[in-house]
Amino acid sequence: MQMTRQFSDVKKFVFKLILLACVLIIADFFLGKTLKHYYFKINSGPLYDITFVVDSTNAETLVFGSSRASHHYVPKVFENQLHTTFYNCGRDVTGLIYEAAMVKAVTARYKPKRILLDILPLEFSSDESDRLSDLLPYQDNPAIYPYILDKSPYEKIKLLSYSYPYNSLVSSIIIRNLKKNEKSEGTEGYLELDGTMDNVKPPILYEESKIIPRKIEIYKDLLEYLNKLDIPTYIIISPFYTPLATNKSEEIASNLCREYKNIHFVSFIKRTDYLKDYKLFKDFPHLNNTGAIKFSNEMCDYISATEQNSNISPSTNPKLIQAK
Repeated sequence: MQMTRQFSDVKKFVFKLILLACVLIIADFFLGKTLKHYYFKINSGPLYDITFVVDSTNAETLVFGSSRASHHYVPKVFENQLHTTFYNCGRDVTGLIYEAAMVKAVTARYKPKRILLDILPLEFSSDESDRLSDLLPYQDNPAIYPYILDKSPYEKIKLLSYSYPYNSLVSSIIIRNLKKNEKSEGTEGYLELDGTMDNVKPPILYEESKIIPRKIEIYKDLLEYLNKLDIPTYIIISPFYTPLATNKSEEIASNLCREYKNIHFVSFIKRTDYLKDYKLFKDFPHLNNTGAIKFSNEMCDYISATEQNSNISPSTNPKLIQAK
């Protein structure tokens, strides 16, 4: 009799457990679907800017990168100097993996005339696995999905949850849906930085930390992909006020670019005219608007020269040769 009662209690417990699991699965489904619906209704702000890049931009010239891209490349300068349409696809707190996903997503829709990719000075030693959350809402995009898996070894399991891609975005989704008529920040993706940093002597960054092989693998794959598409591509390390005593990332990026005829490498991190002029910077990693205009004009000069004469090497262009 006691065993029968115990067996009955176990059955009730299992039934309640299954019922609870079903409730949670259904709740997760409806919550995820609701959040997804309202996420893609956002029409302003940083989240909208990502969707616009993935789904809508059709500019001839695109720049991808981190906050250094969004603050360093002035669309009007490129449009006026290169007679092109331009969009700045830069995104704060990102790195090469995020940018590779965006490049693949855009080029799956159309072929831009040229692509600029601004990489970090220490790109290949920078772990960005915790900075890929912005990609999660776009898991249905086959060009983006493979890069989401670099976030953690468990992403395939986590993505079984419908609400997981949005669980850190709930407040942003609500706020942006309440501000439907608010315009997106910036002009064509460019976010202007005003003001000047203090005249402080920057520290020298000496030894770059351990190189991450996976990032080199992604970089090589991206270069090969863009070269096959026959898209002129410019890999750029834009001005950085902090001197680097050694820089493995710059060497790796430069050497791999030499393998592809359509890929050009330009580095500004040793340019003394920037290193000695703090008035061009908002802070150590970022140019202010004055510095961004100067830099954008120099990049336009370089691109014009390169595309007018295919024999010009990025390392021998007199305007951009690295100052020692």
